[in-house]
Amino acid sequence: MLCEKISILEKHISDEETLGVLSQNNRRKLELFIIKKSNIKDDVMIENYLYNNILSTISIFSERTLEEWLWAGQKQEIIEWILTGNIEYEKNSFLQQYRHRLQIFPDHDREIRMGFEFSKLIHCYNEGKYFFEVFDYLDSYKYVIQALHHLGRLSVVQQGIHPEITVWNQVKRLEPEVYKLYRELTESRETIDKRLELLFLAGDYLINSQTKTSSKHVLSIIKESLCGLTYNELSTKREVSIYGSELQALLGYLIEKGLLEQAEGEDGIVRYLYKEV
Repeated sequence: MLCEKISILEKHISDEETLGVLSQNNRRKLELFIIKKSNIKDDVMIENYLYNNILSTISIFSERTLEEWLWAGQKQEIIEWILTGNIEYEKNSFLQQYRHRLQIFPDHDREIRMGFEFSKLIHCYNEGKYFFEVFDYLDSYKYVIQALHHLGRLSVVQQGIHPEITVWNQVKRLEPEVYKLYRELTESRETIDKRLELLFLAGDYLINSQTKTSSKHVLSIIKESLCGLTYNELSTKREVSIYGSELQALLGYLIEKGLLEQAEGEDGIVRYLYKEV
């Protein structure tokens, strides 16, 4: 396997676009992660090689993609690799710097992650409420469970910690109030409609109390623009683009809470403006 590994490494290390290469020790399989400077056509490009019946899997992605995964907390296995994998090559301490960034979880990264989780939370919570109001309790339950998972991850991030894939052990330790909501919804002997009703009563207050802190990222971006931003201008900003379609639900919620307002520009397009409270 060593010869195959050296051959693959030489190919990519000689490429000026390569910023770093990580490997994982495995007797039966060689796995490499390769980070490139420029964008890859797809988020991840996979290459498979077979040498002497030993499979080698190469995952290639760009620095930009890695950054977006970090902000959104996606691809947890890759984040884990950066923290614990073997550094085979790096340019200008690229991987060491990324490891340090993950370990300290700086405020800006934390604010982006909180905004991402909060937008997902608001979308799922609103959908859950809608289905509850039309007496579709099973679909309501489905969305509320998703909302609670986002609330759980949000609670962990607020403590300056990266959420684990199995987040509820962290939530139980760090935010018992959120954990109690989850347990009551999933384990109570009450009827499903009663469980949902109680959840919404407690959830409204809990979510409202976290609104300013959790939406600080998107609010600060809008505040910087004196003339406000259109939806398109805001959604195409790189740090905000990770919110996806849930951005619309978040903006609507912030208007409802009096933190944003809408105004029609001279071109007739609606702009979002920061509202001093």
